Amino acid sequence: CSSDLELIYVIFGTFFTGVFLSTVTLYRYSVEGNLMFLWLHAAEKHRYQLIKQLKWRTYFMPIYQIFLGHRSLQEKSQQAIIEQEMDAIQERLNDRLVLPQYLSGALVGLGLVGTFIGLLGTLEDLGKLFGALVQTSNVDVNPAEIFTDMVRRLQDPMRGMGTAFVASLYGLFGSLLLGLQILAVEKVGHSLSNQLHALVRHAQAVEERKIPTAVQQQVIGQEFHVRALQQIVE
Repeated sequence: CSSDLELIYVIFGTFFTGVFLSTVTLYRYSVEGNLMFLWLHAAEKHRYQLIKQLKWRTYFMPIYQIFLGHRSLQEKSQQAIIEQEMDAIQERLNDRLVLPQYLSGALVGLGLVGTFIGLLGTLEDLGKLFGALVQTSNVDVNPAEIFTDMVRRLQDPMRGMGTAFVASLYGLFGSLLLGLQILAVEKVGHSLSNQLHALVRHAQAVEERKIPTAVQQQVIGQEFHVRALQQIVE
């Protein structure tokens, strides 16, 4: 039946669409991870050039801007802003897999639809077969010819059953394969999220090391001014 074949083509199209989308997501995760690696190992004076030379919009741009000092934030509010940006980034990363996950579940549904269509076609063909048998039973016909005609007419119902089960199998196996690929991409996404947390912890540790140095320089400057005033007074 042409409708059954069209449904099988739809199943294949849905499967390859999900594979393509999840592959693109995996590529984007890899690009973001490489950029984060370069950021961590680049000198501070080169990080601005690294971000400026990008020809695409990275998901982690708000975090990079905060640590580059492009966003003037108070020390108390900086931690809260960073946590909000990290939550937004995590949500955006998860959104990339929403459609592939939906397509993975839709493959099972399409397989069931193919099964129902095939079964309905089989029942229709069986009805025609039984009607033909009733008509031939009222006519004086050779039994061998009746049997041959019955076998010939049974080919259509069997073909419909075969198409139904093939569609169901394609949908089920396609859902399993796509689900495995999505699971692998999700693991890469979790690894990328862990790298983001490590980047934030590293940057905060660097900032904490800078604070005592700045305070120490300020204290030294105040002591110098005090000594200068004492000399003037004396």
